[in-house]
Amino acid sequence: MSAGSKGDTVRRNITVQIDRDLCIGNAMCRAAAPKAFIADSDGQSTVADPAAESLENLMEAVASCPVGAVVVRDGETGEMLEP
Repeated sequence: MSAGSKGDTVRRNITVQIDRDLCIGNAMCRAAAPKAFIADSDGQSTVADPAAESLENLMEAVASCPVGAVVVRDGETGEMLEP
């Protein structure tokens, strides 16, 4: 069973970040994980509530960002998780 998938009772400890210098505000991450990301006043994405999304949706947000601004890391090791 993979941690963080829909239906899992155990959630992997993760951190989610957006590199504001890279973000171009195209909202692909918000489409993939709408509870985890919101738009700020400049139209760039910002982290809202990543715990409300499945790991699958967060990984889709990483994969869908055309500039690589969304990063998900293992909260214990700091290792970047790849989609």
